[in-house]
Amino acid sequence: MAARARGETGGRPPRLTPEQAEQAQQLYDSGTAIPKIAQTFKTGRSTIYDCITPKRS
Repeated sequence: MAARARGETGGRPPRLTPEQAEQAQQLYDSGTAIPKIAQTFKTGRSTIYDCITPKRS
């Protein structure tokens, strides 16, 4: 509670910056495969899935 009172939110920081997340979304929208996007950003596939909005069919 003391940390929250000081304005600290806690938790692990995001792996991708907002700019990187936007780039990942653009790559996904252009048809790039998730594993290739993950390799580009040197992160796991689950991180990419967390930051993209999937296409609706």
